[in-house]
Amino acid sequence: MDAMQPNAISTNLAKLKRVCIVGNSYIGAVKKAYSTKPSGDDDFDLFFFASAGTFFQNINILDGVLVNIYQGDDSSRRIVDYDITVVYGDFPTPRQVFLFANEARENIYSDQLRRARLENWFMKFCSYRLCLSLVELNGPRVFMLSRNYNISETILPQIEYDEGSTIIREHLASVTYVQAPHSLFSSSGQIQEIYYSKSLNVFGEEPDRNEQPKHHHNHLNEAGGRLVLTAILDSITEHVLSGRRAEGIE
Repeated sequence: MDAMQPNAISTNLAKLKRVCIVGNSYIGAVKKAYSTKPSGDDDFDLFFFASAGTFFQNINILDGVLVNIYQGDDSSRRIVDYDITVVYGDFPTPRQVFLFANEARENIYSDQLRRARLENWFMKFCSYRLCLSLVELNGPRVFMLSRNYNISETILPQIEYDEGSTIIREHLASVTYVQAPHSLFSSSGQIQEIYYSKSLNVFGEEPDRNEQPKHHHNHLNEAGGRLVLTAILDSITEHVLSGRRAEGIE
């Protein structure tokens, strides 16, 4: 890499400063991590909009504007005012996608029927429908994450996890899929509970444990939110660099 490239990359990243993250209560931990990030880490400005629990299903885009937001930053809800959009809510995990896809065996279903079956299933999830609406706007590049893992879940062998991720990427060609950070899992593939203890709600705060004793089962704490935040920003940065490579700049 020559001496001019870091400045060129920074200039390119500066063109993608405003990032809109929309989802359910999962984004509380990411927002908390973002609010406590080291000063000077200013490649991107993130804005968070969410509706927790069942209210997430009501989030929609009307005339290019995010509507039915339960909690949001004091910023524009017009999609065109952002350079990147990220959806982080109830979309299935690679494990769920792998298992669902393999229920329709190749010797029984044609590729067309298998794809239609997967599409019908994906349409049940608000995250997927939001992504489709965002893509139809022909606006900012769309990124999407799966829902959080529950600490009681079994994780697939790596090869099957990767296959599930590949299925998602192939089905969402116009959307960039961000995988869950590998640090969330132990070397044996089990979920690291350390990132779930003292989990945070949609506001980035700890809930009343007397009222919500099982809140930590699929919500991350600040450390877990920091892992997801890093995964999102790394994916956006790689998208920028990939575009530069395609243009022959690097």
